[in-house]
Amino acid sequence: MSIETLLKHVYELPSIPKVVQELIMSFSSDSESAMDISARIQTDPVIAAKVLRLANSARYGVGRHVTSIDSAVVLLGVDVLKTLVISSGVSATMSHISGLNMKQFWRDSFLIANTSKILANCAADVDAETAFTCGLLHKIGIALMYFGNKEQMQCLASALEPNEDSRQKQREIFGYECDEVAARLAKMWCFPSVIQEALLRQHEPMQAEPFSPYAAIIKLALIIHEHLDHQVSIEDTISTLKKDMVDALRLDTYGVFKGMSKLCEAEDDIDLLLAA
Repeated sequence: MSIETLLKHVYELPSIPKVVQELIMSFSSDSESAMDISARIQTDPVIAAKVLRLANSARYGVGRHVTSIDSAVVLLGVDVLKTLVISSGVSATMSHISGLNMKQFWRDSFLIANTSKILANCAADVDAETAFTCGLLHKIGIALMYFGNKEQMQCLASALEPNEDSRQKQREIFGYECDEVAARLAKMWCFPSVIQEALLRQHEPMQAEPFSPYAAIIKLALIIHEHLDHQVSIEDTISTLKKDMVDALRLDTYGVFKGMSKLCEAEDDIDLLLAA
């Protein structure tokens, strides 16, 4: 199946909510007020209801019951609210794909998204919400490839040797790989070009021309969680991050350490995110 044929399968999926597209497109704008964003969210009752569930969860709970989107803006702040809307909307678009453990898929995606946001907050000249979105979407190409090529993707996964590059195998079988699919999908969803480029270059960020800071952030987030999965301490993990990317991002590694320590203690809201 060609990549063009694969991308046609997107039309069989639920559409990404308009409010999510508009919110992501507004990241570079300083003109939208908190109430403008609240009004956008309220145009989509499903997204609004899910955001309210999350706003009242253990992670975001503020000691009082959040009963409206306007209250959520005041109590949680615009940045947190944007994160909740994007999380809710994107996860709803691909919540059931045969052959994939979707709870694990989105748990991994949100871990990388939240880590990407921490890295962005400790870097120079990058937007934290854009970084979160890039992290959230970093595996979206894999999901679409399973949606269109379930049997072949399952066979590929079972045949991989430890530490073997799955993207190389994907190229051999399909003629394209998951990062290219993710970037093309982001373009179809009308996401900004910086997100498209980050998804395309996420595994080789230093080769991008011009340099893609968001691709580097995804790559560092992936490295961090690979180390943590192997029981490496957060402190040791941060100390071994690739110097070229750390320097290019002008990264405050101590800030990353503090942010990651808090993230590892946070509640897991994946069930609320995947709830209908």
